[in-house]
Amino acid sequence: MAEYCNSEIGREPYLPNLEELCIAQCPPYPQWFRGVVCEGAAGGALRVCYVDYGNVGDARLPQLRKMVPDFVRARPALATHVELRGFPENPSEEMLAKALVHMKVNDEGRGELKVTRCEKIEPGLYIVDAPDLLRAMGV
Repeated sequence: MAEYCNSEIGREPYLPNLEELCIAQCPPYPQWFRGVVCEGAAGGALRVCYVDYGNVGDARLPQLRKMVPDFVRARPALATHVELRGFPENPSEEMLAKALVHMKVNDEGRGELKVTRCEKIEPGLYIVDAPDLLRAMGV
């Protein structure tokens, strides 16, 4: 991806639509990652979810590029911003620890979560139910 993003044909910034897969830098790192724009952020930045790592950060337009299909054929990517219906506003440390155990989160921060009843609230934002998670947390 770096070779493409720094080449003559790939160096032009690109403003993706919400939820559109793109290539993005994650400041302060110089590397390029697969990302999805979640929303606008303060000062003209965009909130980007870096789909292969699960983190969210701010990036500016010069740090975004159009995704090339070759970069997703072997490893498809899907990312969306979700809110968990009924998740406590101020969960305790114990509740969060139980959530991590339930989701089987590993040292890289990756886990799994079964969700149901997905509703689109607005472009780029969905609300879902995760009853097993809430039960595991004692909610």
